[in-house]
Formats: sequence, structure tokens, C-alpha cells
Amino acid sequence: MNGEAVSHKIVNLKTEVDVFLATYQTRHGQNYRWNAVLVFAGIALSLGATVAGGIFNYGKLAGIFGIGVTFVIAIQNAYTPGEKAEFYRVVATEAENLKSTMTYGLDTDQGFQRAARKLQLLRMNAATRLPRGGGMDVVSRMSKDLSLADIG
Repeated sequence: MNGEAVSHKIVNLKTEVDVFLATYQTRHGQNYRWNAVLVFAGIALSLGATVAGGIFNYGKLAGIFGIGVTFVIAIQNAYTPGEKAEFYRVVATEAENLKSTMTYGLDTDQGFQRAARKLQLLRMNAATRLPRGGGMDVVSRMSKDLSLADIG
């Protein structure tokens, strides 16, 4: 394949990486903010329960605040926005690394094929290994898969 065809394919692949990167940066930001809101709400409700029950002796109000804390914790455990935010950050960072590699050292068809494969693996991992409350083990498995497709 001639150099011009490879260059055209690289430009197209870079565009795909840019779109992928923007998507996962946005997802990271959304989940990070959602998690921060939940943490703040949990702290505020806990403080409210403590003040209502301990200082003002409003046991019923303290119980309502306690139910609110339970609800916030349940949401955090069910949807795991903190873990998802971290996962999306790692995915976006891998996409940034791929973009840098493509910018500074990708000029052969073989390099292009490895970069395309790495983007496919990154997409597959992002779609299938989203944390669902099981911790961040998925990130280490994803990193291992991506290192096997290293375009070095």
C-alpha cells in the first residue's frame, strides 16, 4: 500500500479515536459529577440526622434523614458512578495514548493495522467491561488486553 493511502487511513482512524475520546471524557465527567453529588448528599443527610437527633432531639426528623442516607448509599451501590467515572477516565486515557502514538510514530500499514486493532479492543472493553459494583478489576484486565495489542 502506498504512503498516501496509509496517510488517508490514519487520518480517518485519528478521527474515530477523537470521537471515541470525546465520548469517554464526557462520560467520565458526568459520572464524576453524579458521584460527587451523591457523596455530598450523603454527608449533608448524615449531618442533618446528627443535628436533628443529637442536638434538637427531633427523633422523627433524624429518622427521615437516616432514610435519605440509606437511599443515597443504595443508589451509589446500585449504579456505582464512582467506579464508572474511574473506568471512563482510564478508557479516555488509553484513547489519548493511542492518539499520541498515532500522531508521533505511525506511518506504515502494519502500524496502522495494530492501531486499528487497539481501537477495536478499547471499544470492546469499554462496552463489555463496565464496572457494576465489583471493583476496578476490570481495568487491570482491560490494560492487559490492550498491552497485548501495543502498537509500540
